[in-house]
Amino acid sequence: MTTLVFPDITPPMTPEIEPENIGITSPMDGGHTVSRAKYTRSRLTFYLTWGDKNPLTTEEQQILEDFYRNKAKGSSQIFEWTCNAPFSPHFGKKYIVRFVGEAPRFREVAPGYWATQCVIKED
Repeated sequence: MTTLVFPDITPPMTPEIEPENIGITSPMDGGHTVSRAKYTRSRLTFYLTWGDKNPLTTEEQQILEDFYRNKAKGSSQIFEWTCNAPFSPHFGKKYIVRFVGEAPRFREVAPGYWATQCVIKED
């Protein structure tokens, strides 16, 4: 099966990035805590935002909505995403990700231009 590829649309603002906490801790009766790594790697979560300064065109909004609804089918499919935000330290790096959290909500910021945000996480 071929991996889906995120559409080539206007870059988001520099994404917020959140590393996954892979630790697990358990409090003990003596007042101390024991801990260990629960997973072997920490996945990254990327918060992608298009707003007033870098909106999507109506055509790009339709492409992203179609990709979310009909290709990735929400969070059910993984896809390849290349960070194209020019000021991000992850610029040009490819990740295998999936959508997580709420579906993108599209808001018209000017006639023919749209703002939205979505969250993707390494698989």
